Amino acid sequence: MIFGYMITLFPHHFGDYEYWESMGKNMLSKAYELEPCDPIIEMVFLADNSMRNEDYKDACLRAKEHIKDRFKNKGLMDKYFQDVFNR
Repeated sequence: MIFGYMITLFPHHFGDYEYWESMGKNMLSKAYELEPCDPIIEMVFLADNSMRNEDYKDACLRAKEHIKDRFKNKGLMDKYFQDVFNR
């Protein structure tokens, strides 16, 4: 999920923009398919797919409860995801 998320943010850093943007979205879709009950994966999947409706807002609220447990602030990357995913 994390790699797919990062690719969708910066596909131009990986090479062919359209290819890597599609690859990132596919990774997010696959992560959501494998773990549909994970609120953080759901939130990122719904945000990337421009489905910012009530489902997205609900996923954001549910994800807030899990962010600090998933990213325990052991380093800069955890701090980054705590900040970014705390929507």
